[in-house]
Amino acid sequence: MSWSVFLIDELLPLPVALLGKLVHRIAGGVLQDHVQRLKIHYGWLAQGLHEEQADELLRGLETHDLHGLKKREDQLIKIERKTTVHQALPLDDGIHIPVGRSGKMQVVPWSALTVVSIGSVPWFRQEAVVEKRKKLSGINLTGTLLTGIPIPSYKTVEKTKYEQIAHEGILVQLVFVERGLVLEIRPSEFRYDYLGDRRSMTSAQNFFILLEDLERYTAESAHWTEISRDFLETGYLAHAFENEGAFHRFNLWIAEKTVP
Repeated sequence: MSWSVFLIDELLPLPVALLGKLVHRIAGGVLQDHVQRLKIHYGWLAQGLHEEQADELLRGLETHDLHGLKKREDQLIKIERKTTVHQALPLDDGIHIPVGRSGKMQVVPWSALTVVSIGSVPWFRQEAVVEKRKKLSGINLTGTLLTGIPIPSYKTVEKTKYEQIAHEGILVQLVFVERGLVLEIRPSEFRYDYLGDRRSMTSAQNFFILLEDLERYTAESAHWTEISRDFLETGYLAHAFENEGAFHRFNLWIAEKTVP
């Protein structure tokens, strides 16, 4: 039977040097490999351990005032789908989302919701960049006649190319472990029609109204990450994820430690 160990404390950034040394001492292998794994999988500290090793790692964490959770690997959660939703209707019974070509609304109950997570990630958008350079076009006749020296003539040439430009973006992921489903909301692409008379003039204000609705329906049934709760209070995301995949893996760690 193989075991995995997860960190319970939501620490960002992680003390990867300390954690890597603990795992290396117990599991062996190459220290840098353990450190790299922590950077990729966040609080999923180790996998493939014997139970005795898992218990020793938990004791090692306790000596540094850290807390861990061991899980049998045949009991790890399985997320089979990640869906981006552009419109939804949060109600008392759950979040209603359109399904299939018909757009028929289907409810995903709040009782199946495990984690609500808000994160900052870079989005890459293709943008036109204009480059200007001078190109030889011939001889400047006036200057040449006045000086008796051939003087070149130049013209400005513009060339347009397209580059991937990074912009800071916000993502929301709702992790429904019971359904093996992650619903992802991109605030800038979401349709806020459901707000009706509550709809504001700006997308940013509508986004915060959506978050208030989600908090009202899920505050007692789901785990909101510490980053997300701080964002609700301050409007500031203290940690930026390197990409969307990193944010998703972070949320899988949170889901694992939330579901014993």
